[in-house]
Amino acid sequence: ARAPSAAASRPPLVAHADRRVAPLTVAQERIRFIEELHPGRVVYNVPSSHRLRGRMDRAAFERALREMVRRQPALRSRVVHEDGRWVQRVDEAQPAQVLAFEDLSGLPADQAEARLYERLQALSDEPFDLDRELPFRARLFRLDEEDHGFFFMGHHLFWDGWSFDLLYQD
Repeated sequence: ARAPSAAASRPPLVAHADRRVAPLTVAQERIRFIEELHPGRVVYNVPSSHRLRGRMDRAAFERALREMVRRQPALRSRVVHEDGRWVQRVDEAQPAQVLAFEDLSGLPADQAEARLYERLQALSDEPFDLDRELPFRARLFRLDEEDHGFFFMGHHLFWDGWSFDLLYQD
C-alpha cells in the first residue's frame, strides 16, 4: 500500500470572491522583484492592437470594456507594500476612465496610419507603476468613420495569453 501523499492531506482550495487583498503568487513575487531591480523596463508589458472595421458605437464599446473590468478583479488590482510585504489589492470602484480616445481622422490617410503606428509603439514602451495604477491600458483610435484601432496592454503580473481569450470573448 502507498503512503498518503502530502498533497492528499492539504485542505481543498476555496474561492473567496469577495477577497480584496491577497498575497502575491510565487510567479508574481518573481516579477515584482525583477521590477524592483530594474525599474522602468517594459519587458512585462503585454501589448496588443486590433483593427476594427465598420461603424463604431464608441459608448457601447466603452460600456463593454467597463463591464469586463467589473467582472475581472485582476484588472482593478494594484500591487502595494503593506506590513513589510507586497500584496495584491483589488480596488472596489471602477476606474474613472477605462478607454482613452484619440481621433486621427483629421489627418490624411497615410499620415493617420503613420501616426497610429507611432502612438502604438509609444504606448507599448510606457512602463507601468503598479502600486499607483491599474495593470492595463486601453485606447481607441479613430482613423475614419468605419476604421478604428484598438490598443490594449496588460502587465504580465496580472495578464497573460490566456487573459486575451477573455478579452476576445467579451
